[in-house]
Amino acid sequence: MKNKIPVTINRNGVHSTILMPAKFCLIRHCQSLMNYLSDQSNNYNNPELMYILVDNPHWDKDINLSELGIIQSKSLGRYWNDVIEGNFKYPNFLSSSYERCFLTAVALSTNFRTNADFKEKESGLLFARNLKQLESIVSNYKNASKDKWNFEGGHSESFGQLQNKLHKALLELDSDNTVIVTHSDVITTIKSLFESKPNQTFNDYISSLEEDDYPTNGEIIEYDFTNKTVQKTKMKPDKHGNCLYKSKPTNLTLV
Repeated sequence: MKNKIPVTINRNGVHSTILMPAKFCLIRHCQSLMNYLSDQSNNYNNPELMYILVDNPHWDKDINLSELGIIQSKSLGRYWNDVIEGNFKYPNFLSSSYERCFLTAVALSTNFRTNADFKEKESGLLFARNLKQLESIVSNYKNASKDKWNFEGGHSESFGQLQNKLHKALLELDSDNTVIVTHSDVITTIKSLFESKPNQTFNDYISSLEEDDYPTNGEIIEYDFTNKTVQKTKMKPDKHGNCLYKSKPTNLTLV
């Protein structure tokens, strides 16, 4: 086993140091049925599709990959094994316990473990509801939800609570290089630890993000803490199907 190395993080404006594997990789699951339906329903405003998405307590956990997501997962698996040599590079392979992550992970490797600490942020009664429905559940939802760090209306989990849980999970990682197949909110929250500016609060960090900063389906984000770099590989369609495009490594501005 390799030794972990110290990495300085920013937790909502508070700096601390944690020990991390030298290489750490995050992968967002490939397109899920929920992702597909949200696009088709124009961000949940199509009432004909809404009944599929709400009032099922198991729906979020059991969402499968869409038809496109299955194609993406096969393309991602080939890239992971042929280009990145991921199973050699990252011997510690984890996945969220939710179905869409499990199905993405199994396309990359058969040697992985599920970990419920990296499951999707709990949405409670707010899951898959449009703005009108949200405001009927949480008074003044539109303004209240701007405080991403503290907001936990409708029995939802705040980003502050999510980050606390993820911080603890990161502390418990093995020292071997680690990859985690997980969700957009989880990835964004972990990214805030390593990529936010000094003294930047979580709300300020979220407000500063551009559209391309949010992880897309099948995206790979690789941290090299030894060299203090981060590299993104995004999946984009072309005439031959889904291809992955790797960015140049960029420097991490660790606090």
